[in-house]
Amino acid sequence: MFTQKFLMSAIVVACCAVPASATLTTYCYTPGPYCATYASSSAASTAFASATTADSFSDISVTQGNLTTSYTDASGLIFGDPLGLLGAPNPSGWPAGTAVVGSSGTNGTTLTVTLPSSVDAIEFYAGMQDFSNFTISVTDNTNGSFSSGWFAQTNVSVPLFFGVTTDSYFTSFTISSQAPSDKITLDDIMIGSSGASDSSPAPEATTLLLVGTGMFLIGYVRRRTHAASRGTVRTMSTGITPA
Repeated sequence: MFTQKFLMSAIVVACCAVPASATLTTYCYTPGPYCATYASSSAASTAFASATTADSFSDISVTQGNLTTSYTDASGLIFGDPLGLLGAPNPSGWPAGTAVVGSSGTNGTTLTVTLPSSVDAIEFYAGMQDFSNFTISVTDNTNGSFSSGWFAQTNVSVPLFFGVTTDSYFTSFTISSQAPSDKITLDDIMIGSSGASDSSPAPEATTLLLVGTGMFLIGYVRRRTHAASRGTVRTMSTGITPA
């Protein structure tokens, strides 16, 4: 009886002890809500760099010119904008290189970036051609997410830094304009991997211990039951009464 009770308890606890969800941490500055932890974009960039020293980063570069509605970088990162994409020279004051610019629409637009596997850190500079407000949303593989209320760019020559890390890995992020006929611009995009992220979070030690205990006890009870059945003498009545 004690063994059966302990077995049931172990199985129930093991089933309930699920791995903890991944933690997203953002590094950014904006007068808008939800991302005012740092005093400036440069302070956010410095903090992000300090937090990702164990990561190896790839610098995402694009060619200039028409990129159609979907463009795949050599690293496997995919840019998508249903209204079209353009590789363009950087606006004045932005980091050097080629910027990714989304097309404008009468109802605004959204630029989606789908990430290759094992990316656990992202950084980039973002802004709008007419420096209107925009939002950033990031999702990782455990459905952990960040969604900004809005980012407020004060000048077209002053892009906003955004960095985000997870202890799992990312699947995608999106930049959405909040004004019609304004072009989303991304530049100096870098993706990082520490090599520790996996397609599924590692189970907690407590979970593994309880599951192992449950499996052991299941085998133990089965062996005891089987041994008891072999040692039992079964009799059958023939209906004949001895003289």
